[in-house]
Amino acid sequence: LSTGSWKQAAMTYQEALKMDLPSAQRTPAQLTMAECLEKIDRKEEAASVYLQLGKPQGPLPFVRARRVLARVPMLGTKLELWKRHGLVTQWEVSKPFPAYYLRQPILPEAGGETSCRPTGNKIGFAAHAPEKGQENSWEKFDSDDPAGVLDFYEATGKSSDSCAYARVKLSSPVEQPAQIRLGSDGPTAVWLNGEEVHRRERTRSVSFDQDRIDLTLPKGTSTLLIKVGQNKERWGLVLRLTNKAGQPINNVTIGQPKPAAGK
Repeated sequence: LSTGSWKQAAMTYQEALKMDLPSAQRTPAQLTMAECLEKIDRKEEAASVYLQLGKPQGPLPFVRARRVLARVPMLGTKLELWKRHGLVTQWEVSKPFPAYYLRQPILPEAGGETSCRPTGNKIGFAAHAPEKGQENSWEKFDSDDPAGVLDFYEATGKSSDSCAYARVKLSSPVEQPAQIRLGSDGPTAVWLNGEEVHRRERTRSVSFDQDRIDLTLPKGTSTLLIKVGQNKERWGLVLRLTNKAGQPINNVTIGQPKPAAGK
């Protein structure tokens, strides 16, 4: 098609989308319109459509949403996953443990995960594989996945029959209700400041918002700890911090709060 034809097609779809179309027709029309907008160099408008379609509560299945969101940075628009959707992409991860520890606490004689507190660069109960007697320190990992997926293979290296930990520090200026929305390939367990708030034993394929966990986020800095097992060859986690309506909580930040000026 010529540039003029792409422009005409974009205008045609824009007009069609003004009508009350069923979702089965609206979503394909929006995708085609965005492709037309790309062709005529209206990149910002195309990116806006992709962001709308690929969002966690959008109309696309996860695999396709991920592909659509991958187009956004190519068009010169930042994804801003934390700001837009409360998606956590800045993590600290442990090296893998044997899968046996999916259902058994690490170092049970020290209280296991329920005693977890941030201590330097290690899990508070001195994370290590007990059967090897080796320390297993935390490593920082920033996910660049367009949907915010933490890929444990990329973060920790290839392994089999394993589980691993991820943690993030969340700073809130006030005590407030919140919701953890997570998806994973394998079994998961979640602790907030050492208290177990969620556990799921079954495997599945990762997607947005598969589990929803209501909790109260305390004032100050909290530590969220997640243990994730493998699902055969897949080993991913995607996690959002939101309110009950699924919207990001704008006054919560990742990491320690910055000190006020002059302090």
